Amino acid sequence: MLQPDQNTAIVLRAWARGLAPDPVIASKDWIAGNLIVADGPRAGQLYDFSLTPYMEGILDALDDEAVNIVAVMKSAQIAYTQTAIGWMLANIATAPAHDMLIQPTIMAAQDFNRKKLQPAILSSPILRKKVRRQVSRSSEGSTALVTIFAGGSLPFARANSSG
Repeated sequence: MLQPDQNTAIVLRAWARGLAPDPVIASKDWIAGNLIVADGPRAGQLYDFSLTPYMEGILDALDDEAVNIVAVMKSAQIAYTQTAIGWMLANIATAPAHDMLIQPTIMAAQDFNRKKLQPAILSSPILRKKVRRQVSRSSEGSTALVTIFAGGSLPFARANSSG
């Protein structure tokens, strides 16, 4: 049987570990170890930066607290959407907060959520545990226009005017 001093020491060590902040994980590191590609020829595999090494610099800029604006000039079909999804999901997993995703129209936002974001979430065991299941018209779960998770949410908005 443990002595009272040993019990106290064990409890205090466990308490200190519980109070310690989680380690800071760069988005690119989380993506490399956790993001499962949901569709396309690499579906079911971990995201591979060797195919898109230029995306690591974009992620470094997005992670840098001193950077306020990240502008990207790009061509089509270069894995930009997959990288953006990876960054959003890395934030949900490691630094949850209230963010917003803006698409040109509400229909585009719903399509992005249904075809891109939700399949990526469902492909990740870590995120399936953190993100509330999507149900229609619910104040408890995620919906077509908001993803809810412990510590935050990701609502989808439109950029076009109503007029």
